[in-house]
Amino acid sequence: MKKALVYDRTARDYVEKLWEDIKVGDLIKVSCDEYLPADILIVQSSENKGVCYIETKNLDGETNLKHKLAVKRINNALNDLEEVEDVLRGSISCEKPND
Repeated sequence: MKKALVYDRTARDYVEKLWEDIKVGDLIKVSCDEYLPADILIVQSSENKGVCYIETKNLDGETNLKHKLAVKRINNALNDLEEVEDVLRGSISCEKPND
């Protein structure tokens, strides 16, 4: 069973959860070379300008890395765990799944 590090608001830290227990709105910490579900919004990256690289061969068979960008305003505002709950309030609108 796959697990992920999910931010726990009570503990104010990341705790391990099974993928099946992750809910919409959970904040997940992803490390290098880690598998993750496809429906994740990138809000911060340790790389410059919020860049991260995703391999999608399990989805489309392509083995080249695709670069994705974190949401700029959130990436710049999130510097440590103490700020997570203050910065991440609101809603997100996105397009419906497509080809």
